[in-house]
Amino acid sequence: MSSPFMDRCFRMSTRVCSVVVAVGMTAALGVGIPLSAAGLLPAVLTVIDILGFASLIGGLALRLPQIGAIVHVFNGLIFALNGTLIPVGLYPGWAQTAARFLPTTLGIEATRRVVLEGQSLVAVWAQGTLPWLVAHAAGLGGISDK
Repeated sequence: MSSPFMDRCFRMSTRVCSVVVAVGMTAALGVGIPLSAAGLLPAVLTVIDILGFASLIGGLALRLPQIGAIVHVFNGLIFALNGTLIPVGLYPGWAQTAARFLPTTLGIEATRRVVLEGQSLVAVWAQGTLPWLVAHAAGLGGISDK
């Protein structure tokens, strides 16, 4: 029989091992991510967006008896369409439109443009991604206040 302390130690050790392996693989393969201060804004807005979405799902869980199925559908859509694996621009028009309403898509797109492509926040704002991210985060963040 395991104790809560041992369970916590096991979880912590697996996280530490995961970080060590990830850092080691990154160094071994020569992969680098050019971090910049400008990338913090879209990253923070994405976290606010995710927290608001989590609050929305949490609120729905209090009202709906079958929330598990809804969560699975949203998780599948977010994983498939948010732009992490495949850039949103490569999807057909209807899928691009659907992806824009998911909580992480705009943040990933803005962060990718600022951090990986080296665009300025002004350029990302002019392209329309950053204003929509601000509106989306404010909308879902407002839901989490209620």
